[in-house]
Amino acid sequence: PSTLKITQLGKQLSEFPIEPEAARTLLAGHALGVADDVIVVVALLATENIFMQTKGNHESSDRCKIQFAKSVGDHVTLLHIYQAYDRQPGHSKKQWCQSNGLNIRQLQKAEDIMTQLRDLLRVTKNREGGVGFEVKNTAEENFADNDKLRRAFCCGYFLHAAYFEPKLQMYRTLIGNQPVHLHPSSVIFTMTKKKPQLCLFNSMVQTTRKYMKDVIVVRSEWISEAAPKFFQSTKI
Repeated sequence: PSTLKITQLGKQLSEFPIEPEAARTLLAGHALGVADDVIVVVALLATENIFMQTKGNHESSDRCKIQFAKSVGDHVTLLHIYQAYDRQPGHSKKQWCQSNGLNIRQLQKAEDIMTQLRDLLRVTKNREGGVGFEVKNTAEENFADNDKLRRAFCCGYFLHAAYFEPKLQMYRTLIGNQPVHLHPSSVIFTMTKKKPQLCLFNSMVQTTRKYMKDVIVVRSEWISEAAPKFFQSTKI
């Protein structure tokens, strides 16, 4: 008989109806005090594209993305778009989405996911032993909330890190050293002339090249802290 047993953390991750990386990110967000922000971003990434792609709406979507774009990446940009949507009065939300080229059905779907994740996190917190997921404190005490959000995603998606290689003007994955490129839909692709040294991606698509989608800028120490045993022999 097998002696392998699922860990307490593994049990907690399995209770969330999202991929384990996203669930781990959510628990890290709770530990860092930004669970609500993480829930919003995880839910938006779990839905289909919130930006309308039809010919008539494409320009509005592009303007919206430019208006709310944050140089640290797509996750923070999505958060700011949702916060602006959430501030609209109920009767104005549909018109606001139309003006900004956003798919209100996908946003409403994301809100359903947010409600479910908040309820599940509440159950986990109230259970004996609580969440039990800790994030190592660093010397930097004055973290902005956006930094905490990005740190939380490092805890869940540390295997999805990629570093920029200046000589070749391209990215390579930290694990496997595979050549990858920024997807043109990423705000980092259009906003930053100087490519960030290290980034994290949620997904990858492949055509003639491998493209990173849903990308954020991160720091090497966040990656190392997220999985110290895993990266102890890897230079970041």
